[in-house]
Amino acid sequence: MKAFFISLGCPKNLCDTEVLMGKLAASGCEITTSEKEADIIVVNTCAFLESARKESLETIEEMKKLGKKVYVAGCLPKMWGHEETRGGTREDVEEIESIGLFDYKTPRIKATPPWTAYVKIAEGCNNKCTYCLIPMIRGGLRIRKVQDILKEVEVLADRGVKEVIFIAQDTTAHFELPRILKAAARIKGIHWIRIMYAHPSHINERLIKVMAEEKKICAYLDLPLQHACAKILKGMNRPRPWGHEILDLINKIRHSVPGIAIRTSIMVGFPGETDTDFEYLLNFVEKTGFERLGGFV
Repeated sequence: MKAFFISLGCPKNLCDTEVLMGKLAASGCEITTSEKEADIIVVNTCAFLESARKESLETIEEMKKLGKKVYVAGCLPKMWGHEETRGGTREDVEEIESIGLFDYKTPRIKATPPWTAYVKIAEGCNNKCTYCLIPMIRGGLRIRKVQDILKEVEVLADRGVKEVIFIAQDTTAHFELPRILKAAARIKGIHWIRIMYAHPSHINERLIKVMAEEKKICAYLDLPLQHACAKILKGMNRPRPWGHEILDLINKIRHSVPGIAIRTSIMVGFPGETDTDFEYLLNFVEKTGFERLGGFV
């Protein structure tokens, strides 16, 4: 039997897709890059944004037209328990349970270039931001043990991986992240380490110190802020820092890690946002001078 995979959404989903492929291959299934040759098709879906849900639904319908057995994994099946699905997309498809956490022994077929790999250190989220579906879809925070994470990095390094990118819904919620980073930097063969999805409320002196000291940790930080105005952040149920506190944190990071590139994401049009709040956000963005910024309505 041959299986063709489509992975939609974020790198966390891609990690899950790699595990799904590994488990199927371990059971004797052949993974193919041609949907025409496949006996079954697996679509690992994203449901975080309306546009992502639309893409997932359209992709499933497109695959069903090929006349193959279609399996649906990821976030969309979790949403099906909470809302009606348009267009009969659920008909004639099988749902696959979400992967969640896994350990270094779990079979996995890498889908990234040979030199790089994502390493998922936690699953779920406890932040309860008012706009976010993740806790409903992925559940509360569960973290992997430090030694299991490091063993996975060692296994990847033995396979020729030079760069590891630590990911989770909230990487900095893993209270041992500084220890993980420091130990990963000692693993032979690893040249670059990156951190994604770093919630600002969990960034502390210990983490900043490790980033400053370890040369293998890239001078890059993915720091999703969503807004700067305290009123809007309170409405989003985002914990501190707010306003000038965020600016102080960014200045501290830039001072400690010279030349660091900071990426953020900003949400505009949140319910209750006034023109004054928006101007505050614009002024904040001008002051901080982010190297990369994504804006969402």
